[in-house]
Amino acid sequence: MSELLFGKALNWTCWDHRNVLTALLDATLKNWSAEQNIKSRLTRVEHLEDQLQALSVHPIGLSAWALWDEESLETLCHTLLAVREMPRPPLRVCYLAPELAEYVAILSEAGAQIVFSQLPSLEAVLSKALSEVTLSQHGFHPLTGGLLERLPWGE
Repeated sequence: MSELLFGKALNWTCWDHRNVLTALLDATLKNWSAEQNIKSRLTRVEHLEDQLQALSVHPIGLSAWALWDEESLETLCHTLLAVREMPRPPLRVCYLAPELAEYVAILSEAGAQIVFSQLPSLEAVLSKALSEVTLSQHGFHPLTGGLLERLPWGE
């Protein structure tokens, strides 16, 4: 069987309006996925409220959020609580701007599994956590990618 058609993928989402965390995760996951012979696929989320919809539609293995200001803290906590209660929740990663580091405990209590405020520290922690991430068993061919999800009798 062709790995192109029947390989594994790590589907992930990221809510980060500055794209700093997104870029870091993208680079880290591309390196990791190349070593593991796994495809890494990002589903971008523009609004925090859309994260739950993306998680219910796609088999997501990792979800990430970047908190740059206090205004989104309450909504992020509600989102984390809802994601934590899902039947197969993804790995939940939260980045806090350094001036918001006091909220680490709040986000951990809400359901974040990895919370950090120093970007360079993510790679070491994430590499250990990725071994437990849920992978998708779908093919990668551009013509058939996502086809199973669109079929009425799909998974």
